Amino acid sequence: MKKIITTLIIGAALGAASPAFANSHEEGEAAHVMTTSNTTIDALMADEAALAVLNEHIPEIVNNPQISMAAGMTLHDIQMYAPDQLTNEKLAEIDAGLAHLAH
Repeated sequence: MKKIITTLIIGAALGAASPAFANSHEEGEAAHVMTTSNTTIDALMADEAALAVLNEHIPEIVNNPQISMAAGMTLHDIQMYAPDQLTNEKLAEIDAGLAHLAH
């Protein structure tokens, strides 16, 4: 786990990740849908309900103190640094959980 987080930190420091976009609103839609590809980790962790979804699916990542170094990135951005923990299936499960929060 330390190796994964260290790699994540190095990648973030080198600017290897693409810029994350802020939460977007669908035109005419009051609520926004947070996703693993368009919502930064810090925004997800600042939202109590979204944090609960993350804790359900990836507690080992969310509860690691070094995650704050990737706060401006999305989970999709850091997938390359933790592919065994952030599989496409896992990200889809998280997205499904986050989608329920908007309803």
